[in-house]
Amino acid sequence: MIDLSELQDVSLFEGLVLSQLRSIANEGEVLDLERGDILFEEDNPGRDLYILLEGKIRIEVAVPGGRSERQEQIQEIQPGEVLGEFSYVDEAPRSATARAERNSRLFFIAATNLDKLIEGNPELGYHIMHNIAKTLCTRIRNANLALRNALIWI
Repeated sequence: MIDLSELQDVSLFEGLVLSQLRSIANEGEVLDLERGDILFEEDNPGRDLYILLEGKIRIEVAVPGGRSERQEQIQEIQPGEVLGEFSYVDEAPRSATARAERNSRLFFIAATNLDKLIEGNPELGYHIMHNIAKTLCTRIRNANLALRNALIWI
């Protein structure tokens, strides 16, 4: 069981009251990864959400080219950040691979459990989906900025 204090400062849960956090904590579990472990892989199915509690997760994508494909880092997830939100929302395969950059501790909530919570508590669902939307907007804006900066050098 996770200590509720570990979830209180997570942006995904912003606006939730203690009883709502407790409901989420009861539906999830803690997951430990060792450095180099893969949490999920690009193009694989999965809608589950993860919150990084400790450590660092590297988000990487396959870049084709030449004789082999290589993995390139596109983001680093820091404690308090969510992973897996793209596939949770659109139900598409994972858009990237998540690999532990160092030993890491995560809070894992299965999509079916989160769906049940959201359906049973519309206020909780509103806050979570609003916070996911803010996370997605931030990540899209950052990707747009990186693309613009890359285009300057073409």
